[in-house]
Amino acid sequence: MKTKLSKCVHCGIEKTKIKNVEKILSFNNNTALVKVDAEVCDHCGERFYEPETIHYFERIKKELKNKESKQLIPVGITFKVA
Repeated sequence: MKTKLSKCVHCGIEKTKIKNVEKILSFNNNTALVKVDAEVCDHCGERFYEPETIHYFERIKKELKNKESKQLIPVGITFKVA
């Protein structure tokens, strides 16, 4: 992470930490779990991502949409509860 916020833009608390988090991305019935660094508010848990990370999310969503698997590795099956 390049920047550190002076305070959370969601709740206004001045304490955030850089953490490695898991982000769930989905398109239709396809889902990807992605581990990235984010700035996370200690108070409300709001996450803030660098622009490069958001572009990375967009690229993965495009792969999900096009059913491409350049960097997507199947790890299981997802079930919907009726």
